[in-house]
Amino acid sequence: MKYRIHVLPCIVLMLSTLSAWGQSPHYWHRHNVAIGCNHHSADSLLVSRFNIGLSGSVDSLRGVQLGLFTANVNNDMRGVNIGLFGTRTKGDMRGLQLSGTGNIVGETTRGLQVAAFTNYATQLKGMQMAGIMNIAAQPVSGLQLAGGANVANGVDHGVQLSALVNVSAGRMKGLQLSGYNYADTLDGWQTGFINVAAQHTKGWQLGVFNYSRDTTAHKIGLININPKTKIDLLAYLGTSSIFNGAVRFRNRSTYSIIGAGTHYMGLDKRFSGALFYRLGQYFQLSPRWSLSGDVGYYHIETFEENSRTKPERLYSLQVHANVDYTINRSLGVFASLGYGDTRYYGHHRKYKNEFIAQAGIAIHWNHRQSNYDILAPKTRRNVSPSDSIIALWNNGYKNYWLAAAEATGINVFVHCFDRFIMNEDFAQVHFKDIARNWRNAFVWDNDQFSTNLFAHPYHGNLYFNSARSNGLSFWESAPYSLGGSLMWEFCGEVEPPAINDVLATTFGGIAIGEVTHRISELILNNSAHGFRRFLREAAATIVNPMGGFNRIVKGDAWRIDNQHPYYYDRQNLPIDFSMSVGTRYLSDDGGLFRGEFNPYVNLFLEYGDVMNPENTKPYDFFYMEVTFGMSANQPLINRLHLLGRLWGRSIETRHKLEVETGIFQHFNYESPLKSPFFEAPTSKML
Repeated sequence: MKYRIHVLPCIVLMLSTLSAWGQSPHYWHRHNVAIGCNHHSADSLLVSRFNIGLSGSVDSLRGVQLGLFTANVNNDMRGVNIGLFGTRTKGDMRGLQLSGTGNIVGETTRGLQVAAFTNYATQLKGMQMAGIMNIAAQPVSGLQLAGGANVANGVDHGVQLSALVNVSAGRMKGLQLSGYNYADTLDGWQTGFINVAAQHTKGWQLGVFNYSRDTTAHKIGLININPKTKIDLLAYLGTSSIFNGAVRFRNRSTYSIIGAGTHYMGLDKRFSGALFYRLGQYFQLSPRWSLSGDVGYYHIETFEENSRTKPERLYSLQVHANVDYTINRSLGVFASLGYGDTRYYGHHRKYKNEFIAQAGIAIHWNHRQSNYDILAPKTRRNVSPSDSIIALWNNGYKNYWLAAAEATGINVFVHCFDRFIMNEDFAQVHFKDIARNWRNAFVWDNDQFSTNLFAHPYHGNLYFNSARSNGLSFWESAPYSLGGSLMWEFCGEVEPPAINDVLATTFGGIAIGEVTHRISELILNNSAHGFRRFLREAAATIVNPMGGFNRIVKGDAWRIDNQHPYYYDRQNLPIDFSMSVGTRYLSDDGGLFRGEFNPYVNLFLEYGDVMNPENTKPYDFFYMEVTFGMSANQPLINRLHLLGRLWGRSIETRHKLEVETGIFQHFNYESPLKSPFFEAPTSKML
């Protein structure tokens, strides 16, 4: 009886409050669709100790608030605030916020926020937990824990924990622990797979890949990079793994090498490969000569059935002594002598010991950043107006060698994936197959329609943008699509080279490559930072993977530049974009009730003004139309139409009619739809 006497006045008071709700001048214009134990303070604010209903909204909370949809507190809160779709506290929060969608605190959080999607606090001195993201507008002094991303305007003796991304847009004086960590200024610790800091005044980076934009950082990792790191691309022959490619990172006196080699078991055996990592010390003897020594770990795959005589996989510990000679700012040569101990995994029984000899070339990647100032510097050339915008961002330098290395790397990666992961027959290439391909003339390939007319052009776009994102112009990048296609046709497959594959890869790759290059430029904004920057960089990388890869490797993905935020001229290159969604009915052989609905998304983009006489470079005008099908058993890309102007001239007639004449490149892809009920035969290009 005592319990019922206590609660009943609270309910009556709540109902009277609802009836007079519109008379309160202090209410934040949200109705409190709830009942509870509430009262008005001396200044007419609604104070609640217990509030439960569909959507709760009180001025101050001093207890528990439960909202089936939302739970709002217009001033400060001390207690527990629970809403299914969201909670909001306009002032300070001391207690617990729990929701399925999002929590927001306008002032200081001194408690715990838990949500499946997003937590936001102006100032955090407590703890946030979210399935996707935490955001703090001021430096964090507590703990951010998220499965997706943490974004804070600095961390002050706090902790950011996430499985994917931590971002501190200001000074980071605490701990970041995630797969990827970023801090503008690092005074604390970063621990993760990739660690990035714009400035690193003190503290440590611990991870596989560590990067900072200054040289004062303390780094412990497999790969450590700062602006003075000398990056070399190595290609060499050896007696352990015959054919090798690697990347070498030289710092003040130490270096690391990560790479791969083939034919570890010898040329007369089946294909075998190795992945390796080496760590060493080097000594600069003169401007051109250097000596170095390193130790390395090799993981070897023999692709044999595991037995005592034919192991499936091995490991090897190796030591090397190396001598390097720098020919010029772009090229060097080196030779190595070493010793390797190769053993079985598991019982570590010896497989073989051998002396090692290696020799090859070193392509100096970022010599433009004064990494090789020991040699006579060259005068920077002037950038002509016809150079691409990306070339301007590269300070006028065009890296032809790196573009070629990336195009080659694409073919090597795809070939290894097809051969060792997918176990495709066409990828089981040996030297006799390559020799036969060079002897035979071109043939006509009758592979699947989508393979010939979409997969090959998309592959060519990767070659093209390997060059485009390294500062090369449109016409300078075009040969890379042809070269990459010929490399694949002659060396990547056991089948004879196909002339239609070369044409589709080259011309289709140029069209798709230039369009995706320019669309990615529309997305990027170098003045953005924090999570907005992350979303822009991620979207641009999806559109243009090679451009995104080079931005990450070069550090452009997180470099802030307010003077040159955009990569295209917003005034002279207008953009017209439209999106439509709908559905269509695909009938089977004309049957009215034998078919399926196919939802679709159609995107249309028109880039540039076709009549503008100032925009004369290739693809300063183009349009793109692409249709995505959303049903499971239909192709994802139903249609892709591209038209780009390579050259044009605007002519005005006597009747004031303006006519554009020129040379235009077309790319049209129409994917054949499948029967809703019967499996259609494989489409061939005839």
